[in-house]
Amino acid sequence: MPRATSRRSFLRGASLGLAALSSLDGRRAFAADAARLGFANGDRPLVRYPGKRALIEQTVRPPQLETPFSVYDEGVLTPNDAFFVRYHLAGVPLSIDPEAFRLEVRGHVEMPLSLSLAALKRDFEPVEIVAVNQCSGNSRGFVEPRVGGGQFGHGAMGNARWRGVALKTLLEKAGPKPGAQSVAFNGLDSPVGDAGFRQGARPRPRRRRRSDARLRHEWRRPAMAQRLPVAAGGSRLLRHLLGEASQRYRSAQQRF
Repeated sequence: MPRATSRRSFLRGASLGLAALSSLDGRRAFAADAARLGFANGDRPLVRYPGKRALIEQTVRPPQLETPFSVYDEGVLTPNDAFFVRYHLAGVPLSIDPEAFRLEVRGHVEMPLSLSLAALKRDFEPVEIVAVNQCSGNSRGFVEPRVGGGQFGHGAMGNARWRGVALKTLLEKAGPKPGAQSVAFNGLDSPVGDAGFRQGARPRPRRRRRSDARLRHEWRRPAMAQRLPVAAGGSRLLRHLLGEASQRYRSAQQRF
């Protein structure tokens, strides 16, 4: 009897031990695939998109990916594969041919432009700056009362070395005609379907044009084969400039 009892106790203990190990492994797997932000309902999955390491997923449509805060301990410049991702529209570009890509400047100008990435790098003097890009919704999840939108922690920001062409140089080459008032930018992300926008970002007035606004063809150091952002100091960064202007911006573009 003692032997049978001892055997049953051993098997029972072994089973409990295996269950505990399984539970521990499950918790570790969850911890490796999730992040917990410091506010209510702050659990988020960690996901990998093409060209990115595991980032904190805020939304799927459109993709909003937050940089884990530990990344900022790696250095002053945020690595490209860890830089946060912020879209407003669900129709996002999945791939772009850098050879076929064209940046167009047109509207109320003397000479409309259609420029490849190679031409931007070859024909224009590059300018470079190290600057922080931060989404206006950074840390939104900590705001009380709650503000609508992606509930970010502190990772919707990044510091990078930006290299590209001064927007002022491109506009001067195109030659704005008398009466030009504003510059509007159009991105490659688009709404799903044909409904279009009811409203959009206000065009930037030319009279307030800043000399530090640039089109970036390099981000940190590697070439950005799939994006051509425009950045203006103290303002916003628009990704994936689109050469073909959409109908919703044409009325504004006719003014410059």
